[in-house]
Amino acid sequence: MWGYEPPRTATTALQTCIGSLRKTFATATGTTARHIAEHRLVTDGNGYVLKLADTEWDRPRFEQLVLQARGLMEEREAQRATEVLGEALAMWRGTPFRNVKGGQPTHRPVTGVERGPSRGL
Repeated sequence: MWGYEPPRTATTALQTCIGSLRKTFATATGTTARHIAEHRLVTDGNGYVLKLADTEWDRPRFEQLVLQARGLMEEREAQRATEVLGEALAMWRGTPFRNVKGGQPTHRPVTGVERGPSRGL
């Protein structure tokens, strides 16, 4: 988030952001921030882990559709493969993390995500 020179208040700022995310997730899921902290956006050592099932984010679904399209191509079902690949590509809208300022810690994951659609082609 801050590159190589985090501010003196970085830990507090990050904890505030995590608390805000937990409240947002709690409101969106009809649960409590405490539940989110214990089961979904959990503290792990010196960091945080967001626990999601494959059905709760789009990357696994995208990869599943790409594999399905490849299988259809092998079966010479080009029309259906095109439809399935189109469904996969429709999931990618805009630039991932466009509003996140790119310090060194965020650079690698963003690069990997941006390459997602092109890997399927």
